[in-house]
Amino acid sequence: MERALRGFLERFPDVKHDTSFAKALAHQATLDEIASALEALLTQPVYTLALGGALRGCGSLLRLLSYLVERRLAFTPVREDGGFATMLVTVLELAPQCGRVVQRYLECSTPPQELAWRSQPASTQAPGPAAADADLVATALRALQLLPGLRQHPGWTAGSFMRLLQHQSPEVRWAATQAVALLLNMSDASRSTLAGQLLSSEEQVAALASWQARRNAAALEQAAMWLHVPAACEHCKEAAADASSAADAAPAEGNEA
Repeated sequence: MERALRGFLERFPDVKHDTSFAKALAHQATLDEIASALEALLTQPVYTLALGGALRGCGSLLRLLSYLVERRLAFTPVREDGGFATMLVTVLELAPQCGRVVQRYLECSTPPQELAWRSQPASTQAPGPAAADADLVATALRALQLLPGLRQHPGWTAGSFMRLLQHQSPEVRWAATQAVALLLNMSDASRSTLAGQLLSSEEQVAALASWQARRNAAALEQAAMWLHVPAACEHCKEAAADASSAADAAPAEGNEA
């Protein structure tokens, strides 16, 4: 893991000022402290994909997420945290093998779309956290797409998204429309009709562009992850050197014979 974290640090040098991360990198932290330091970084959107990709590359991502999820679910009631749910679903783009862990958390915690519904101001004239709500509902929509099993859970019914169809944010209304269409198995024509009733053409284009930007960011990180060829560990280097020496010695022995 240390090699992966140092690679991440090369991409984001500012992280070196994070005392918890530095302590973990210097082997001066407990397992729980290391997990907390990594969680604090993972839940910051600017670092989520990069750190998630680094941890996946060294085989530590699934173990870390399992630990973080179980640690949170150990408390009753589970603390509401839309940022943690968003992080899990974002990382899931890079690591489908984490699906069971992510779904377990989403089924046992307050769904992101519910958090978005609760955050709406009592007055429609009052400004609300529209950007945060858009992130939450986009997270919920992507979770439904990546984890079909969620669609059977009572907390993830179409009704939980229908309440958001009149939300003040066009991005929230757009994502809620897509989720309702998915959960009700609506045709493309019916989905387009519903979207047209709730959003102007300009709002639909802007919401789709925002959604696509999220997908592109994940796709770019995924491509970088697959293109990266990690350096061989010392054990592999020694094995390769032994194999090379044996190959060089074989012709010499044959000539002597």
